[in-house]
Amino acid sequence: MTVAIGVDIGGTAIKIGAVDDHGKLLESERIAVYREIPFADFLALLYGATDKLMARHKAIAIGIGVPGVHNTETGMLTGRCPAIQSLMEGSLSEILGKRFGVPAQVGKDAVGATYGEMRHGAGRNYQRFALFPVRTAIGDSFLKDHKSL
Repeated sequence: MTVAIGVDIGGTAIKIGAVDDHGKLLESERIAVYREIPFADFLALLYGATDKLMARHKAIAIGIGVPGVHNTETGMLTGRCPAIQSLMEGSLSEILGKRFGVPAQVGKDAVGATYGEMRHGAGRNYQRFALFPVRTAIGDSFLKDHKSL
């Protein structure tokens, strides 16, 4: 069974879980955070939760959903991060990839959720699918032929 770890970063919580290749959630955790959390403290919380999941599930990759605009090549957020400003201080994909020895990819949180729904959820039977997540903030994502628009 192939397992990946998914991380959803919001303004009030980190949601992290291990998911198999059929979309089944094997284990998850919600960790409270606050908007002004220093980057080192944020990483310590994320490391602790990821360490536990990696020990139990031996994931082959880590996907990180962030609120804000990111550079796909470097994994760095650009401009600003409305949820947690300290995320601008380092590349989560580079940091987690090095620490855990697996590929790690940063992506827009709404786009990641939309791909998940197209692959395993409400969008399975559609070539075009839109998702408007409403949480701490409102996002959007549109996919056509399984590609982000």
